[in-house]
Amino acid sequence: MTAEYGIHELSPFINWNDFFRQWGYESRFATIARIQGCDVCRASWLVSFPPEERQTASEAMQLLKEANRMLEQLDKDYRLTRTVSANGTVAAAIDAEVYLLDEHKRKLVHTLAGCLTDAAVRKRPVE
Repeated sequence: MTAEYGIHELSPFINWNDFFRQWGYESRFATIARIQGCDVCRASWLVSFPPEERQTASEAMQLLKEANRMLEQLDKDYRLTRTVSANGTVAAAIDAEVYLLDEHKRKLVHTLAGCLTDAAVRKRPVE
């Protein structure tokens, strides 16, 4: 059985703890991903950290912003395919032309692609 998903369909299933861990952040910095569209809430999140950790928290916030922009960009051109074999093995893949990107964006796409692939494996198809 094969299913195709748009990136926007899988974004809600991204495990942001895994994403941030791959970038070297502790899971407490991944909590920024739970804050949607509220600048005051993001500012409150930032100042909830001790002063010596605010720079790291600010960097995590910026990384999430970049990741969301990249997800929007990927959603325009790519889909993710999930395949379930007869024995129940699940695989998912996304294809992107990452060789055209600078090193930082290439890492961002690779990390997001892995997270999206995991999200597609966890997502159950609508029956």
